[in-house]
Amino acid sequence: MMKDYDLMSQDEKDDVIVGFMRAQEQDLYCLRVNLDRYTIMLTADFKDAEWRRQIAELLAQTTTRMIQVESIVQATTQQMPSKERVDASMQRLRAREAQQQPR
Repeated sequence: MMKDYDLMSQDEKDDVIVGFMRAQEQDLYCLRVNLDRYTIMLTADFKDAEWRRQIAELLAQTTTRMIQVESIVQATTQQMPSKERVDASMQRLRAREAQQQPR
């Protein structure tokens, strides 16, 4: 069990866990896009056997990584704050992102 210190506000703690979960969801989304892409690519008629082997290897690595990230998401779900606090945290995170966008 992690010891709670009084250095971070509840909003800051929420932002850390919500930001982490969002990053994991983004990672999972990219992995799914890659999985689809590699699957499509393997249906192509490649003359280059080495390239086909590399794509098959990428597909296998992506599948393994998806399993890892899905388990991380599952565990993190149990650490998430209430929906109301998640919504508030997402508003703060998006506001910070908007401030960092170049104009």
